[in-house]
Amino acid sequence: ERRRLRDAVAQAKAESTRETEQEKARLAKEHESMREELELMQRQLIAAREASNAQIVQLSKQVQHERDARGGDALEHQQTGEHVRAKLEMAEVKIADLANQLRNAQREHAIEKARLEDQLSEALEVGEGARAHAVNARTVLRRQKGRALGERR
Repeated sequence: ERRRLRDAVAQAKAESTRETEQEKARLAKEHESMREELELMQRQLIAAREASNAQIVQLSKQVQHERDARGGDALEHQQTGEHVRAKLEMAEVKIADLANQLRNAQREHAIEKARLEDQLSEALEVGEGARAHAVNARTVLRRQKGRALGERR
């Protein structure tokens, strides 16, 4: 009976440990996948921002070239300036939109990270519960063994 009880305790402990490790591995893999996805989104956003900055520089050079070609004609200069300002405002709107997208992605990443950390904590608690159960089972086994030895005397 003791051997049967000991085997049952060992089997329960091994099963609990295996389940806990599998859950930890699954959560770690899921977390890594989401982290990589967020990094990719951030790289895309940075690339989009840099492209917008390059367009602004290109437009500025184009405006300067047009100013030089027109020889300082005030009306044309004003119209060109307004055109460039309009394009610049559009570029600033795009930059603000991309910045907003980045903030949203970061917020979603933080939420997902917190969710994964909660899941990991829960998995660790399950593992701790299984460990506590195994410790309790060992204690009960020791008590029964002690009683059995006491009854023999």
